[in-house]
Amino acid sequence: MCLSSYYDLRKPIKFSSCRLTALFTMQTLSHEYADEQNETGFYEDLTKQIRLLGKSCLAEVEYKVDFTRVVEGYNNNQTYVYKTGEVFRTNIFGQIAPLLAGTIVSAKGNHFMGRPGDPIIPISDGTKLKDVIVVEVPTNCNSVLAALFYNQIATLNDIRESDEVEEQMEGKTYRLRECLRNFAGDDNSQKNMVVIHMGCKYGRPPSTGGGVDRVKKRSIEEVEHSDSESTVSGSTSAAGIRLGAFYDPSLNEDYRGPLFNLEKDPLVQQDVRTEDGELVAPWLLYQALKPGVLILADCSLHVFLIKDKAFTRKIYQINAHSIRILDGSDSAPIPRVVPTLPSDAPESIQKAKTSSGTNGAFANFKVPKKFKAQEVSATSGSKAGAKKKGKKNEKFDDAMLL
Repeated sequence: MCLSSYYDLRKPIKFSSCRLTALFTMQTLSHEYADEQNETGFYEDLTKQIRLLGKSCLAEVEYKVDFTRVVEGYNNNQTYVYKTGEVFRTNIFGQIAPLLAGTIVSAKGNHFMGRPGDPIIPISDGTKLKDVIVVEVPTNCNSVLAALFYNQIATLNDIRESDEVEEQMEGKTYRLRECLRNFAGDDNSQKNMVVIHMGCKYGRPPSTGGGVDRVKKRSIEEVEHSDSESTVSGSTSAAGIRLGAFYDPSLNEDYRGPLFNLEKDPLVQQDVRTEDGELVAPWLLYQALKPGVLILADCSLHVFLIKDKAFTRKIYQINAHSIRILDGSDSAPIPRVVPTLPSDAPESIQKAKTSSGTNGAFANFKVPKKFKAQEVSATSGSKAGAKKKGKKNEKFDDAMLL
């Protein structure tokens, strides 16, 4: 069935006034919250912990010195390895940027729905889509922590600059998509944010012959009268939150509408953990990974070459294998927006069809403690945020920071 005959989901979505306000005033971190980080010494402690990561942090490694590129012979895609030949895994930290900067945490993820004028591509079994986390420099942080963040960007720039020289020598041109961006998403100003892709949101589990252990929907009344120790991390044993678990996709509240056409593929548990190391249920990522939250991500680097009719796309992508929340945020949770259908659409189409490799330094990273504990909360108030102005991407040394 051609979904576009009923409603073109690629057109601008109409929101209620309250949802529109929530979406476009989505800031990162308020000055007051950031100032508290400095007053309690949290930023200072975090700086020390990041520096202790040493060569396992992207800020501290040199391209072609500590790691290098490997080209896959069958498709010319590129991965990165240490000089020892082991897959290059690195730690990247930062503050989650607003939705308007490219952060995507939703049931739809980064799914491409098709070009304008073509039939909409629904999300079906086998569709690969991911949530996308864009990180920026922590608000009002000290100069050393800011330098460490921008040194991560400098390392990624070193990779691209090396590739540019090679492309010019070979006379090759590509349509690029880098893993760096700016708030405007253009190429006219300095790219000061890092784009990180999470794992596939939906996926068919390997066949075990015993069926899939899925978490089913529970009534709100049941939850309200259940054990009061249940937390935002959703990590209670009753809920079955564990790595390797799969869940009913409709547990995501925005998994609604004709775009979703999954029948067998379940919702996948991502390795996202709170400050206390507890797993976050995938249907609660919209609160746990809201703008302003500080994270540390265990990542690998990739380059994909995709041939189109008239050109070849070269896509630089950072894949997160694990994410650790380092500190919360006083911004509001990410709004869960469900596209609405026109009132005259057929009733049948209005109903949605539902159905370890962590690196050692990441695993042992010590999350700094604050004098006043902060929690990931769905009821956090939204305050006006502050964006740091652009800084230079050149690498810094200690002498420059004194």
